[in-house]
Amino acid sequence: MVAEHDDRPGEASSGRDEVPDVWSPPTASSRYESVVAGRARILLVALVVYALAAVASGASSLHSYVMVRRELDDGGVEPSQREFTVAVELWTAIGFGVVAIGTTILFARWILSASRDAHRTAQFPMKYTPGWAVGWYFVPFANLVVPCQVMAELFRVAAPKHGPERLSGSARPLIAAWWTMWLLSSVLSRVSMRFDPESIEELSDSARIDMASSAVEIVLAVVAMALVRNLTDRLVAVRRERDEARGRPAVA
Repeated sequence: MVAEHDDRPGEASSGRDEVPDVWSPPTASSRYESVVAGRARILLVALVVYALAAVASGASSLHSYVMVRRELDDGGVEPSQREFTVAVELWTAIGFGVVAIGTTILFARWILSASRDAHRTAQFPMKYTPGWAVGWYFVPFANLVVPCQVMAELFRVAAPKHGPERLSGSARPLIAAWWTMWLLSSVLSRVSMRFDPESIEELSDSARIDMASSAVEIVLAVVAMALVRNLTDRLVAVRRERDEARGRPAVA
């Protein structure tokens, strides 16, 4: 008699784990989420580096301030100490400038991507195109107001249940804090660059301005990280909800 071969599902015929016969590729929705998260992740890393560079810049300014006060109070410092202070301040400023430029470029790319994603999921007409979502940062005077309005529009798209004219409760203070720090950072940076000390007392004032600017930059980086994570998570959630409602995967 030949033993029957039992192929009923759910019963293992050997000690090995079952392996699915068909591999399912990731859906377009999951690819979309990974792309958006990847863009934000790169920017978040850059913002961390930016904050650390601001800490280093602030420490350099504090060291310069201490040296200047010592020269005022004690009547002078060693030439080697003065040269060391100047060298540290120079290289710290160069490093911070490089990091700031890189972070600005990554932030602009993230804004462009976020605006494109928002246009794909918006339930109402949007005022600002992806290109101008970045471009308004470079238009004099308008860059004091319009970029904040662009960010607010992106958050409104990412929270459609509140309607096209209202922001969610958590978004309003986050945008306000980010834009306030951005404006303060811009003002202090311009004051610091245009300040040309001609005396030892003015050097002390310059160091204080630089310390204040570094403190604002640190806060700006922290708030910007919260802003990027919040908006990215909202855009992904809106895309997922829309696709589930339509019963089909998203097209990234």
